[in-house]
Amino acid sequence: MLSRRTFVGLMGAGALVAKGTGGKFRTYIGTYSRGDSKGIYSFVLDTGAGTLTPEGLVAETENPSFLAIHPTGKYLYAVNEIDKYQGQASGSVTAFKINASSGKLERLNEVAAGGTTTCHVNISRNGKFAVIANYGSGSCAAFALGPDGSWVSGQLSISTPAPVRIPGARRAPTRIRSISTRRTSTSSLPTSGWIKSRSTISTRPRAR
Repeated sequence: MLSRRTFVGLMGAGALVAKGTGGKFRTYIGTYSRGDSKGIYSFVLDTGAGTLTPEGLVAETENPSFLAIHPTGKYLYAVNEIDKYQGQASGSVTAFKINASSGKLERLNEVAAGGTTTCHVNISRNGKFAVIANYGSGSCAAFALGPDGSWVSGQLSISTPAPVRIPGARRAPTRIRSISTRRTSTSSLPTSGWIKSRSTISTRPRAR
């Protein structure tokens, strides 16, 4: 049983609320899978009573720190915030099918994320594509989604380009130390194919 203190300490990016009725909603929460935590948990959120009732573990998976639900509400996607996947330097992403009655998650498949410390996943409005952000490697990867909600691997990989000049750095030239991609957006993907990303750039003075 996951204690309240352990749960708060291990909770990842936050809660993901699925569809519900009568003011009650099934809520999925991803965690960092260390200590007592094993993966993704579900709760019933009662907006009328202001309560959050635990239902328990619904899927075992490693470090599911960010979750996203398919537009149909039938599938859930989790990033696995790791640096090694099947012997390669990469995080991973896992697709699940949602059992509408029990809320349990059935694992569909898992693929390499194309970069390390995977931190964010965004599903396109038409439900056919997903874009993933990798914090550690500062990169994005795009995948197609199959009709059954599973990942179609090896579709498209995108590296976040490093800027060649830092604004305001004319007197103290800098060089790029790291670029960390935090979020992605697929809002315009179905029509234009553009993918937006939000990155953090870390710099240091150039050695003289």
